[in-house]
Amino acid sequence: MPSTWTQQTIWQFSADGNNRGAEFGVNSDDICLDWFEGTYDDLKSFIGVVEIPEPPIEPPADFPDITEQLGDLENLAVINKIAVDTQIAEIRKIIK
Repeated sequence: MPSTWTQQTIWQFSADGNNRGAEFGVNSDDICLDWFEGTYDDLKSFIGVVEIPEPPIEPPADFPDITEQLGDLENLAVINKIAVDTQIAEIRKIIK
C-alpha cells in the first residue's frame, strides 16, 4: 500500500504462481485473490448492491379459512385424549 494512504478498501493479490486455483474450484493453476476491508454488507454497499425485499406471500383470494377447522381438530384431540385416559383408568381398575 502506498505510504500516503491511511487505509485500504480493496487489496488485489497477484495470481502469478500461487498455484491455488484448484483450492477455489477453478481450472487454472493460479487465481487472483482480492481482499476487501469490511463486512459482506459493507462490500454490497461499496459496489452499490440494492437488495429488493421479498414480497409477502398472500394466499389466493379463494383460499379457504381453516381457522375454524383447526379449532375443531384441537377440540377433537382433547376429547380423544380424555377418552384414552378414561380407558386406561378402566383397564388399570380391571388389572388390580
